[in-house]
Amino acid sequence: MAFWTFLSCHNKGTNNNLASVPSKQQIAKVDTVGKEKFSYTIDYGKYIVDTFSGKRAKINYSSSKTAKRFRSTIRWSIDNFGTDFAGHYNLAMWGCGTDCLNGAITDLKTGRVYDIPPASLDYKFKQNSRLLVINPPDSLGYYDSCSYCEPELWLWNDNKKKFEKLN
Repeated sequence: MAFWTFLSCHNKGTNNNLASVPSKQQIAKVDTVGKEKFSYTIDYGKYIVDTFSGKRAKINYSSSKTAKRFRSTIRWSIDNFGTDFAGHYNLAMWGCGTDCLNGAITDLKTGRVYDIPPASLDYKFKQNSRLLVINPPDSLGYYDSCSYCEPELWLWNDNKKKFEKLN
């Protein structure tokens, strides 16, 4: 009996309480994101440093709250990638939700761990440069025009042990 009641309720023409399915053209208009050209030059070579090849220090997990909380990910990143940023650092990254990345930078000479700026899409960096690109543009310098997509340039200040925003 319940089955026939269900059918009879749904066969009485259109129900104004139900949302209509948008057409392909309507979806295309909503999902279209414009592209913008990133106006800054990304020059890793401007911030070159020497690469460390000595013995790694033991990770100091008590050096930051992040180090204590994400010790497995930090250890995994160091074990798999070693020195991969600014000459003697390792950059470990992890997801923190939809369109959210976070991470830590570990000094492989001292073992101290520091926070890195959060990103929405990705990070790009080089082993022998202090430059960190957050939400990097594509190979032609373009990025999606959205509230969380704009690329950012950050420079690691080795004396202050922190990132400083360039743009």
